[in-house]
Amino acid sequence: MPCPPSSRTCPARAVARDSSPDLLAPFIEQLVDALYRPEAQTRWEVLDALTLLVPEHAKECGAAYEGAEAALFDEISAPLRLSAFRFLVVWGATERRRSEKVWPI
Repeated sequence: MPCPPSSRTCPARAVARDSSPDLLAPFIEQLVDALYRPEAQTRWEVLDALTLLVPEHAKECGAAYEGAEAALFDEISAPLRLSAFRFLVVWGATERRRSEKVWPI
């Protein structure tokens, strides 16, 4: 399916589905920044990519906590909420302190 020229959703889809964690790791900061874009699909694709990075880069992925928490309560997009939930579960499972941060939400 072709994307509009100004769309961020196609690149986000490519990042989440076609990239290995090794290729994405240098771009964690940019991925976290993308969580604050208005398109729900961009945010859920980015959360899916960050979820893949958590096992090896949990500390760096922690910067996505606030964006993921906000996405968890998005009233319009169920896929976005699901991706946020997955990210928070995987990130929280990496360390007790992180688990204690995630559990209340």
